[in-house]
Amino acid sequence: MDRTNTKRVKIGNVVIGGQNKVYIQSMCNIKTSKVKSVVKQILELEELGCDIIRVSVLDEKDAKAIKKIKEQIHIPLVADIHFSSKLALLAIDSGASKIRLNPGNIENEADIARIITKCKEKDIAIRIGVNSGSLPKTKFKEADYKVTSSLMIDTLDSYIKIFEKYQLSGQYNARTLMDIYKDSIITELKEFSFMEANLLKAAKMEFTDDSHLNLTIENTIIAQTRSHEIVEFLEKVFCERCGMDLHVNLIFEEPKESKYRKNSELQMQMEI
Repeated sequence: MDRTNTKRVKIGNVVIGGQNKVYIQSMCNIKTSKVKSVVKQILELEELGCDIIRVSVLDEKDAKAIKKIKEQIHIPLVADIHFSSKLALLAIDSGASKIRLNPGNIENEADIARIITKCKEKDIAIRIGVNSGSLPKTKFKEADYKVTSSLMIDTLDSYIKIFEKYQLSGQYNARTLMDIYKDSIITELKEFSFMEANLLKAAKMEFTDDSHLNLTIENTIIAQTRSHEIVEFLEKVFCERCGMDLHVNLIFEEPKESKYRKNSELQMQMEI
């Protein structure tokens, strides 16, 4: 099976994404503060092949119980946070391997920033869980209380922008972000233009420092007409979305000879 080379994310002693295997995650259906019963259920799930377990955090007792649960199990534990940034911070301090946030429950940017900072300190991943029950009240009201896919995407996009503001700009620069997210950036560009995505994928990328990129593309008719749009796309991703400095120097080089090039370029010109 042809798999997309996604970003790798560490959850405790498990790494998901990239070319790693698909891991099985389950969720406990017992109140998390009932430590003995929860541990029993998790151990049973481990026997059945469960790789990651998620528990609900509804109150302080649940958050504090995570430490005792973790001491008795062998797989990463994800804390599903409900309603309070304080519970998220408690769960992190109790040893959660990852937390799940609900945009409809925790909306305040300052609260989200505190959670992000704490997770960065502890090297803990965050999952943003968006569904029909996790929509912010203001957005839900503006949509006349109708759940739509566009509303959920808009909610997710707004939430991600907060994360990019507080996490990516401090943790990465343009050079390191490109190293990690290059495949994802090309995949996103492909949604707008398959042709431009292929140009970017084939281009040579060389950073002269952390924010200056030399983008070298073969000098073809297609490259001449589409390359500036690629530059605009990159600047939008890095500068507008992630709050970073990126300066792209576009360089054209002579294309390599190919017996197929003339036919393919003629075909692409007809498509344009």
